[in-house]
Amino acid sequence: MESKNNKVKMETIHRKLGFAFGFYVDPVGFSGGLALWWNKENDLEVDGASKNFIHVIITDLKDSSRWAATFVYGCPERSGCAPVWNTIRSIAHSERLPWLCVGDFNQVMTAEDKLGGVAPSQNSLTGFHEMISECGQVDLEFKGPSSHGVII
Repeated sequence: MESKNNKVKMETIHRKLGFAFGFYVDPVGFSGGLALWWNKENDLEVDGASKNFIHVIITDLKDSSRWAATFVYGCPERSGCAPVWNTIRSIAHSERLPWLCVGDFNQVMTAEDKLGGVAPSQNSLTGFHEMISECGQVDLEFKGPSSHGVII
């Protein structure tokens, strides 16, 4: 999740909620900051992290199964999207384990999905669609009152 808080603040919340472990990327200024929490049933190895993602290898300690997950916080500014998409592409091409990629991509699938603000450019929509296709991701769509969707 995007926390907008530093590790000290997030560690307090993490303990109150009863999670055994946590990993953090501190925010830059008043934006960003990532927190990932998990319990002792799983072992997580952080394989990479930045202000836009945390990539982990997860081992289920009950059956020793392993898989990878990338938790994404997409850049909210158009100019920063391409580097995030390229990082996801790189992970997709190199990861050999079953892989889940999920998070807030800060991007819509279509211009009609955008409510308010500046309409997305065709270039940003095209770049996002190309990244999804190249990585073999599937839009799970969203059903409910919000306009935000989930991509994995």
